Amino acid sequence: MEETEKTVQTEDVKTEEKSVEKAASEETKAAPEKKKKTKKRIRINYKISLADIISTVAMIAVIVFVWVFVACGTGGATKRMAINKYFAAISKNDAKAYKNASYPKKWQKHYNLEDGTITLEYIVDNTLSLQSGAKYDKANIISIENLDKEEVKLFNDSLNELYGIKRFKVSKICKVRFNIDSTYGGQKQNSGTLTRYLYKYHGKWYYFSDPIMAVKTGMDY
Repeated sequence: MEETEKTVQTEDVKTEEKSVEKAASEETKAAPEKKKKTKKRIRINYKISLADIISTVAMIAVIVFVWVFVACGTGGATKRMAINKYFAAISKNDAKAYKNASYPKKWQKHYNLEDGTITLEYIVDNTLSLQSGAKYDKANIISIENLDKEEVKLFNDSLNELYGIKRFKVSKICKVRFNIDSTYGGQKQNSGTLTRYLYKYHGKWYYFSDPIMAVKTGMDY
């Protein structure tokens, strides 16, 4: 009798062990497989062709050339720039910058009158001496009015008559009203509304400031 009970207990233990092993096996199968993490390597192509280098250098050269042509040459690319270059020249008391803001190179070269009584240097020095010590800010443009073709023609005819410059033609002239802040003797002040003229020659704008032409054309202030 005792042997029979031991046999039954042994079989029960084996049955339980098998049940546990089966359950563990099923859990193992049910558990999701962990994916191995793989590191992605990004490769960057550092190869630069000679054509790309040449193209970049050429683009930089063009930008520099345009900047030098606009900022350092005569006249201004826009009306506002022409006004600001003129007053910047006065602020710096710079005779060369003053000439470039008001006169194209061709006019500068042929400026002297036939009798030699008045030179461009005299005009510029006299103007700068009258405004010496003043420091100007940027101009604030109020209005712009384009002059008609007859007035442009009168300007060109007067210029040729006075200076004998061949093939020198202004394409546009405009009347500009603006104001500008300045500092003189440590005191800030505003100009109030000023009326001046700008003229366009070979695609660039110039600040009209020539006193002789102003009298001849009636474009005085």
